[in-house]
Amino acid sequence: MVSWTLVANAQTVTCAQVGALVVAVEVTSPTAGSGFVEAFTCANGMGTSRTVKPGTYDLAFELLGDAGSLGTLPTQRLMLRAKEVAVATPLQFPVQLP
Repeated sequence: MVSWTLVANAQTVTCAQVGALVVAVEVTSPTAGSGFVEAFTCANGMGTSRTVKPGTYDLAFELLGDAGSLGTLPTQRLMLRAKEVAVATPLQFPVQLP
């Protein structure tokens, strides 16, 4: 599970204010070298991926709008255990107001 906020000029802003549509999370296994991308509606402020096998995963984050990428954040590494919901560190995307 991942949650996010958008910040412009030290204030929280909405996805609509900056034209953000989707938060994409690339989930990759560093040992297998394979993975998948989950896309969540930005306005929801959070998302939960499909069930994945236990193991270690790298999560890469990108905020997307109509014009493409609005920003990325550093990758997080999570250890997923069986029958548990792993929670990524909450994300804070720095954005520019139009």
